[in-house]
Amino acid sequence: MAKTGARNQKDNTDLAPDGGWGWIVCIGTFFANFIADGTMFSSGVQMMAFLKYFGETKAATAWVSSSQLGLSMMMGPVVSFLIVKYSVRTVAIAGGVIAFLGTVAGAFSPNLTVLIFTYGVICGIGICFFFLSSIVAVGLYFTQRRAIATGIAMSGSGLGVIVYPYLTQLLLDMYDWRNTLLIIAALCLNAVVCGALFRPLTRRNIDSSACKCLEENSVSDSDERRSMLSFRCKNEDSFSPTKIYNSTSGIGEELKSFLNTNKNDNIDKRQFFSEQHLNSIKPTDVGKTEYHFFLSPRLRSDVFYSGSVNFLPSYDCKFKNGLEDETEKAKENKDSLFLSCIQMFRQLRFTLLLCCMVMWTSQSITMTYIPDMVVSKGIPRYHAAMLISIIGVTNTVVRILAGFTVDFFHVRSIHLYLGALCLGAITNIALPWCDSFPLLATCAVGFGICMGTVVCLRTILIADILGIDQLTVAFGIIAFFQGFTFIIDPPLAGFIYDMTGSYVYPFLMTGCFYIIGAIMCAILLFIHHHQDITETRVEIVLEADEVGKQNGKV
Repeated sequence: MAKTGARNQKDNTDLAPDGGWGWIVCIGTFFANFIADGTMFSSGVQMMAFLKYFGETKAATAWVSSSQLGLSMMMGPVVSFLIVKYSVRTVAIAGGVIAFLGTVAGAFSPNLTVLIFTYGVICGIGICFFFLSSIVAVGLYFTQRRAIATGIAMSGSGLGVIVYPYLTQLLLDMYDWRNTLLIIAALCLNAVVCGALFRPLTRRNIDSSACKCLEENSVSDSDERRSMLSFRCKNEDSFSPTKIYNSTSGIGEELKSFLNTNKNDNIDKRQFFSEQHLNSIKPTDVGKTEYHFFLSPRLRSDVFYSGSVNFLPSYDCKFKNGLEDETEKAKENKDSLFLSCIQMFRQLRFTLLLCCMVMWTSQSITMTYIPDMVVSKGIPRYHAAMLISIIGVTNTVVRILAGFTVDFFHVRSIHLYLGALCLGAITNIALPWCDSFPLLATCAVGFGICMGTVVCLRTILIADILGIDQLTVAFGIIAFFQGFTFIIDPPLAGFIYDMTGSYVYPFLMTGCFYIIGAIMCAILLFIHHHQDITETRVEIVLEADEVGKQNGKV
């Protein structure tokens, strides 16, 4: 009964529509991801043109793509603050404009330094703005269907990795790199349209007919059923229509306290209010208090979770404490955020998880240098672009399959993660030794499987290991460190190439990073498995004690 009550109470407070306009938001997110990942992961094709034009070293030229990719992650905390202060739509539109201006300015760069600042830094910041906003938008609009919505939306990233390398190489063959950047800038401007689709959910007008939820079987007595009314917002002549802020604001403390009572067993846990009770509520409290429940990114602990919340055992439990817990959370948020970050590093599981996820950011080395490495083997340029597209195709398919496997077949995410890291190590070590296109394509498929799995299961693994309540803070910290390593990895690999004159050592280094990540993941798996066994034993003992007490009473 308690579980059912919590679930029904969630239905009354969590206003994510799980459909409707949410599917339009999903389409906008799809194309936002298409533009973001397509722009960033086609940098390997662009880099060959930059190397030829500027004549700089590979280490110096790699700063263009690494700064763009790294800042798209590191600016996450700033973007999160702006989303809370303004809205998802505003930040996404601003990001599209910033990315457009940065790319246009990069097209007129007189030297490599200006190109790094414009196309790398400014465009990277803009991409972070609309990319992160799109993720938050899906998280706000979906809860029960989030796994499906996220799978559809994030598949745009894979499609972008498929299309952009071919498109970029085609444009470079037809024009020069400057005109190519101008066309890419025009594509970035389409992110403004995507952002315009992210209609805010922070407030909405509720008519008198919008909230009828009376069920025939929910009240036992027929006379009482007729006397009870579902929650309605009446538009009386005595006062103007009121905007309800995703909660019970403007209805008074009496109604708020009523929502937290579950004493009547004859009435279903969905709340009903008598006409006399509603008439007794004073309208003078309207507009004085604003509660932002479950739709503020700071309050939604599951906003970055890419799986379905139906499979989170702790998700329903967080609604049992009613509305006051979220209010207290809002009040304590500013004071506890910094403390939460500090306490996070005291957890061994988080430290291992951080190291594990930072190590696979070396994928930027593979995506940046695989086209140039292939061309250096005498393979045509369009085959080099085809390898990136093969990675993109595999990445797209695996993202959908990985989330589906975890959600519906209940395969533990950490097992898939460990396997993906091992596969990433093998493919990166093998790539420099492949001299034919079929072998290179096979390695590209393996790397695409690794890339799609680790990206898709990132938030799911965080929630599994640390819990959904720590997801937002943990995701922010991990994204910051991932952004930092995204910045330094390609230049470091380029420096090694400049020193050795061979791509063997940079790819061996990438493989070693994946091996380290796999070792950290294996240790984390052992610790997490041991803790699960301990918690199961404690639960069995507690249940046995409760059964013994009940038998003693009988």
